[in-house]
Amino acid sequence: MREVGRLLLLYGLLASVLKLFFPGVYFLFLYWVDQWGDAKGWAIRAGFMLLGAGLIAASWWWKRRKSQPLPGARI
Repeated sequence: MREVGRLLLLYGLLASVLKLFFPGVYFLFLYWVDQWGDAKGWAIRAGFMLLGAGLIAASWWWKRRKSQPLPGARI
């Protein structure tokens, strides 16, 4: 889950940087993002970044939760 989150976050960031600084350059598999307009393209990029960050945070939380003993468990 963490790897997928990192991948989405990285693609969202790189696509945003490419769009800002190199307007004619884009990822071939993310070309469809701008077909619906500029505002929706930015929303999709932001969604990639937010989803990626959420997956990273969720995997961190899940790993931390699994490492703690259950409440009331005797060790």
